[in-house]
Amino acid sequence: MYLDHIKLKEASLQRAGFEEFIPCTEEEIAALEYWAGHSFPLSYREFLKWMGRWGGGLFRGSDCFYDNLKNIQKWAKELLKENKCSESLLENSFVFLMHHGYHILFFRFNEGDDPPIYSYLEEMEEPEKSSIQQVYLHFSEFLDSMIEKSINNSKKRIESGPAWPLRNTPNVLFL
Repeated sequence: MYLDHIKLKEASLQRAGFEEFIPCTEEEIAALEYWAGHSFPLSYREFLKWMGRWGGGLFRGSDCFYDNLKNIQKWAKELLKENKCSESLLENSFVFLMHHGYHILFFRFNEGDDPPIYSYLEEMEEPEKSSIQQVYLHFSEFLDSMIEKSINNSKKRIESGPAWPLRNTPNVLFL
Protein backbone atom coordinates (compact mmCIF):
# COMPACT_ATOMS: atom_id res chain seq x y z
CA MET A 1 0.00 0.00 0.00
CA TYR A 2 2.32 2.83 1.20
CA LEU A 3 5.50 0.94 0.35
CA ASP A 4 4.43 -0.93 -2.81
CA HIS A 5 6.53 1.23 -5.15
CA ILE A 6 9.52 0.93 -2.81
CA LYS A 7 9.30 -2.85 -2.53
CA LEU A 8 9.93 -3.04 -6.28
CA LYS A 9 13.52 -1.98 -5.54
CA GLU A 10 14.30 -5.10 -3.52
CA ALA A 11 15.69 -6.93 -6.58
CA SER A 12 18.06 -4.01 -7.27
CA LEU A 13 19.26 -4.15 -3.69
CA GLN A 14 19.97 -7.87 -3.97
CA ARG A 15 21.85 -7.35 -7.25
CA ALA A 16 23.86 -4.71 -5.39
CA GLY A 17 24.93 -7.32 -2.84
CA PHE A 18 22.31 -6.92 -0.12
CA GLU A 19 20.95 -10.06 1.52
CA GLU A 20 17.35 -11.18 1.69
CA PHE A 21 15.14 -9.34 4.14
CA ILE A 22 13.67 -11.04 7.18
CA PRO A 23 10.17 -9.86 8.13
CA CYS A 24 8.47 -9.69 11.50
CA THR A 25 5.51 -11.94 12.06
CA GLU A 26 2.08 -10.50 12.66
CA GLU A 27 2.35 -11.81 16.23
CA GLU A 28 5.64 -9.97 16.80
CA ILE A 29 4.16 -6.73 15.47
CA ALA A 30 1.06 -7.11 17.64
CA ALA A 31 3.21 -7.77 20.72
CA LEU A 32 5.33 -4.69 19.99
CA GLU A 33 2.23 -2.54 19.52
CA TYR A 34 0.85 -3.85 22.81
CA TRP A 35 4.16 -3.04 24.51
CA ALA A 36 4.18 0.47 22.96
CA GLY A 37 0.54 1.06 23.90
CA HIS A 38 -0.37 2.17 20.36
CA SER A 39 -1.12 0.75 16.94
CA PHE A 40 1.64 1.57 14.48
CA PRO A 41 1.04 3.68 11.38
CA LEU A 42 0.25 1.44 8.40
CA SER A 43 3.44 2.42 6.55
CA TYR A 44 5.58 1.36 9.51
CA ARG A 45 3.63 -1.91 9.88
CA GLU A 46 4.41 -2.57 6.20
CA PHE A 47 8.09 -1.97 6.90
CA LEU A 48 8.02 -4.44 9.80
CA LYS A 49 6.24 -7.05 7.66
CA TRP A 50 8.82 -6.54 4.90
CA MET A 51 12.14 -6.27 6.76
CA GLY A 52 11.39 -5.80 10.43
CA ARG A 53 13.92 -8.38 11.66
CA TRP A 54 16.72 -7.78 9.13
CA GLY A 55 17.16 -5.39 6.22
CA GLY A 56 19.74 -7.40 4.35
CA GLY A 57 22.49 -4.92 5.15
CA LEU A 58 20.47 -1.70 4.97
CA PHE A 59 20.94 0.56 7.97
CA ARG A 60 24.33 -0.86 8.97
CA GLY A 61 25.53 0.87 12.12
CA SER A 62 21.99 1.67 13.17
CA ASP A 63 19.60 -0.03 15.55
CA CYS A 64 16.21 -0.26 13.87
CA PHE A 65 15.18 -3.90 13.76
CA TYR A 66 12.84 -5.88 15.98
CA ASP A 67 15.36 -7.14 18.53
CA ASN A 68 16.42 -3.60 19.50
CA LEU A 69 13.21 -1.59 19.17
CA LYS A 70 12.35 -1.75 22.86
CA ASN A 71 15.90 -0.86 23.87
CA ILE A 72 16.18 2.18 21.62
CA GLN A 73 13.13 3.76 23.27
CA LYS A 74 15.09 3.72 26.54
CA TRP A 75 18.38 4.74 24.91
CA ALA A 76 16.72 7.70 23.17
CA LYS A 77 15.35 8.99 26.46
CA GLU A 78 18.79 8.61 28.03
CA LEU A 79 20.33 10.59 25.15
CA LEU A 80 17.85 13.42 25.65
CA LYS A 81 18.43 13.40 29.40
CA GLU A 82 22.23 13.51 28.95
CA ASN A 83 21.80 16.55 26.70
CA LYS A 84 19.43 18.22 29.16
CA CYS A 85 16.44 17.92 26.82
CA SER A 86 13.05 17.03 28.15
CA GLU A 87 12.10 13.41 27.60
CA SER A 88 8.60 14.75 26.97
CA LEU A 89 9.81 15.61 23.46
CA LEU A 90 9.18 11.94 22.69
CA GLU A 91 5.68 11.72 24.19
CA ASN A 92 3.24 10.00 21.84
CA SER A 93 6.24 9.02 19.68
CA PHE A 94 8.06 5.89 18.65
CA VAL A 95 11.79 5.92 18.00
CA PHE A 96 12.31 3.53 15.10
CA LEU A 97 16.02 4.11 14.47
CA MET A 98 19.06 5.05 16.54
CA HIS A 99 22.42 5.56 14.88
CA HIS A 100 25.57 5.07 16.98
CA GLY A 101 23.88 6.43 20.09
CA TYR A 102 23.80 10.07 19.00
CA HIS A 103 21.10 10.28 16.32
CA ILE A 104 17.47 9.17 16.56
CA LEU A 105 14.60 9.12 14.09
CA PHE A 106 11.01 8.87 15.24
CA PHE A 107 7.39 9.40 14.29
CA ARG A 108 4.40 10.50 16.31
CA PHE A 109 1.49 8.11 16.67
CA ASN A 110 -1.15 10.76 16.01
CA GLU A 111 0.12 11.95 12.62
CA GLY A 112 -1.47 9.48 10.22
CA ASP A 113 -0.66 6.21 8.53
CA ASP A 114 2.40 7.57 6.69
CA PRO A 115 3.61 10.05 9.30
CA PRO A 116 6.31 12.71 9.15
CA ILE A 117 9.74 11.68 10.40
CA TYR A 118 11.59 13.68 13.02
CA SER A 119 15.28 13.67 13.83
CA TYR A 120 17.27 14.43 16.94
CA LEU A 121 20.99 14.72 16.28
CA GLU A 122 23.28 15.31 19.23
CA GLU A 123 25.54 18.31 18.70
CA MET A 124 28.85 16.97 19.98
CA GLU A 125 30.45 20.33 20.74
CA GLU A 126 27.40 21.93 22.35
CA PRO A 127 24.82 19.24 23.28
CA GLU A 128 22.45 21.84 24.71
CA LYS A 129 22.00 23.22 21.15
CA SER A 130 20.74 19.88 19.85
CA SER A 131 17.20 20.05 18.55
CA ILE A 132 14.41 18.07 16.96
CA GLN A 133 13.61 18.73 13.32
CA GLN A 134 11.19 17.26 10.84
CA VAL A 135 13.34 15.65 8.15
CA TYR A 136 10.82 13.79 5.95
CA LEU A 137 7.18 14.41 5.16
CA HIS A 138 6.40 10.68 5.31
CA PHE A 139 7.89 7.43 6.60
CA SER A 140 7.64 6.03 3.05
CA GLU A 141 9.71 8.97 1.75
CA PHE A 142 12.40 8.26 4.36
CA LEU A 143 12.57 4.57 3.46
CA ASP A 144 12.63 5.25 -0.29
CA SER A 145 15.45 7.75 0.19
CA MET A 146 17.55 5.30 2.24
CA ILE A 147 17.09 2.52 -0.31
CA GLU A 148 17.98 4.80 -3.25
CA LYS A 149 21.12 5.99 -1.44
CA SER A 150 22.13 2.39 -0.72
CA ILE A 151 21.63 1.32 -4.33
CA ASN A 152 23.55 4.34 -5.66
CA ASN A 153 26.42 3.85 -3.20
CA SER A 154 26.73 0.19 -4.22
CA LYS A 155 26.73 1.13 -7.91
CA LYS A 156 29.50 3.69 -7.33
CA ARG A 157 31.62 1.15 -5.44
CA ILE A 158 31.28 -1.38 -8.22
CA GLU A 159 31.83 1.16 -11.02
CA SER A 160 35.00 2.49 -9.39
CA GLY A 161 36.35 -1.03 -9.18
CA PRO A 162 38.10 -2.77 -6.35
CA ALA A 163 41.01 -1.17 -4.58
CA TRP A 164 43.15 -4.10 -5.80
CA PRO A 165 42.67 -6.53 -8.68
CA LEU A 166 40.36 -9.42 -7.94
CA ARG A 167 40.29 -12.56 -10.06
CA ASN A 168 37.15 -14.40 -11.08
CA THR A 169 34.89 -11.61 -9.83
CA PRO A 170 31.49 -11.75 -11.54
CA ASN A 171 30.14 -8.65 -13.22
CA VAL A 172 27.15 -7.11 -11.45
CA LEU A 173 24.46 -5.53 -13.60
CA PHE A 174 21.93 -2.95 -12.47
CA LEU A 175 18.64 -2.18 -14.16
